[in-house]
Amino acid sequence: MRRRRHEERVVRIIAAIEGEGVPISEVSVPRAELPIDVVMTLGLPSRAWGPLRLCLARRRVCVEHFSGSPDIASLSRSLAKHAFVVEEWWSSLESALARDRVKDLASRAPSTITLAPPCAEHEGSVDISAALVGNELCRPGEPRASEGQVAEAGEPPGSARLELFPPALLVLSAGYPRQALSARLDLPPSDCPGIWYCHRPLLGDIILVHLRGLHPEAPGCALLRFMAEPTSPVEARRLIASLMNDRTMLDSERIRLMEQAMDGIIPITTSEKGSILDRIRAEMRQEMQDEVRQEVRQEVRQEVRQEVRQEVRQEVRQEVRQEVRQEVRQEVRQEVDKSLAALARSVLKVLDARAIKVKSSEKRRIRACRDLAVLDAWLDRSSKVASASELFE
Repeated sequence: MRRRRHEERVVRIIAAIEGEGVPISEVSVPRAELPIDVVMTLGLPSRAWGPLRLCLARRRVCVEHFSGSPDIASLSRSLAKHAFVVEEWWSSLESALARDRVKDLASRAPSTITLAPPCAEHEGSVDISAALVGNELCRPGEPRASEGQVAEAGEPPGSARLELFPPALLVLSAGYPRQALSARLDLPPSDCPGIWYCHRPLLGDIILVHLRGLHPEAPGCALLRFMAEPTSPVEARRLIASLMNDRTMLDSERIRLMEQAMDGIIPITTSEKGSILDRIRAEMRQEMQDEVRQEVRQEVRQEVRQEVRQEVRQEVRQEVRQEVRQEVRQEVRQEVDKSLAALARSVLKVLDARAIKVKSSEKRRIRACRDLAVLDAWLDRSSKVASASELFE
């Protein structure tokens, strides 16, 4: 049977998130012409399910999707389909409990079967969480029943407690389910606006979701809102923006959804495709801006580096010039001092060679002279004067 467009959309979205083999669509109900939209068996669902994640965990789920607002007759048919799934589940339970490994487990002591709400948190390991898939008693991530027997505190030794999760009915309504809520079906609202939840221990839970009534900013609601086909370009842009910005969804899941939507695997509207293309262009533009910004940053960094290098060179040049000036001044001063000392020694040698007596005060005066011209004059006169005092006249 060919699926309708809105049903195909839901099936493909679930397959993109949970895997191709998870959703089984158009399941025929015996003794009636009632095809079920989707039947799926989940272990630990993706975080993209948001507030429904724990409610759908470790159980078989019957999914019914309505493109508008379901009436009483449509909801009744959905309940009949769910009753068939529950009946099949109980039959599978009886077959599973009849197996030798379960008989061996139950023969040690009376076995207690507990039907608990799926949203409850189970701490410790006093329960064996079990879910039926086909005719097998499966425990996702747990040992087999014969190997995982756990006796609860206060129970006789050897007793086992099996915690089972009956199938759930998930009704996805694009329109507001006014008639369903007014039919006295005991569907109290949940903490998340747009979701009504009823826990029934023996018949399984009923979850009613108004897809367009979910808050756009509520964490984990983007995937559910995406299951409803938008009716306007504005709604399409909001759906895509919410899907892109939802942090509870993995990037790999988001990319897979977008790729399958653009490839036509997930039916989407022209407005949604345009919104996705606009989003891709915006992301590509942002990536290009980041790349160009990085390139320009490197170029400007080189230019600024050259400018700063020149400025630093000028500053360092001035500092070094002052330092070198002081060093050269000191070197020149030392050279001049050596020259003056050499001239003074020459004057004294000449006087000494001529046997002219030079007093100590006169020697000190000659050695202390710092004028090169005066010392030159004294050197010339030292070979002519008769006494040292005549040098200073």
